Amino acid sequence: RLVDRPQVALAAGSYLCYKPKRRRSTAQENQSEDPRLVCREVRVVYGRARRPARLEEPLSNPGQAAEFIRRATKIHEETQEVIVAVYLDSKHRPIRWRRCSVGSLTACPLDPRVVFAPALPLQGHGLADAIMLAHNHPSDDLRPSPEDVTLTTRMSEAARILGLRFLDHLVITSDSFSSILNN
Repeated sequence: RLVDRPQVALAAGSYLCYKPKRRRSTAQENQSEDPRLVCREVRVVYGRARRPARLEEPLSNPGQAAEFIRRATKIHEETQEVIVAVYLDSKHRPIRWRRCSVGSLTACPLDPRVVFAPALPLQGHGLADAIMLAHNHPSDDLRPSPEDVTLTTRMSEAARILGLRFLDHLVITSDSFSSILNN
């Protein structure tokens, strides 16, 4: 039996929303009517939408990519390091983004499986053709650490093996950005 609330929590960040069927009935029908609610429509919504609307213009340079990442993910506001992956189509338009790892103030470990597992089903449908990583530096230091460079090399190689193009790895600060591949 559904409860008399407009939203029923299913899991962290998801809700079952329903609109009960409203029926006008006579007193005689009310006596024999089943007291359970009758569902007319069921819609499941999972947390924040992480599928951006398609951009008309592709992300053709690191500046556009950094602006998109800032607007979509808000990682520049975080107080600890966060790594996000942006999955793009063949024209470099974002399909979706995903927060892959949350670390400490100065480091953020990342497993390639966490980054590439969501890309493979998208790739199979002809959607994901490229991937881009970005992470923040809460210290506002734009210089990539040796670990950042190693991670970029590792992810670039993994993308090549999986048949995806690795476009860039950006370091995002509160007011600027730096491209690891272009530097």
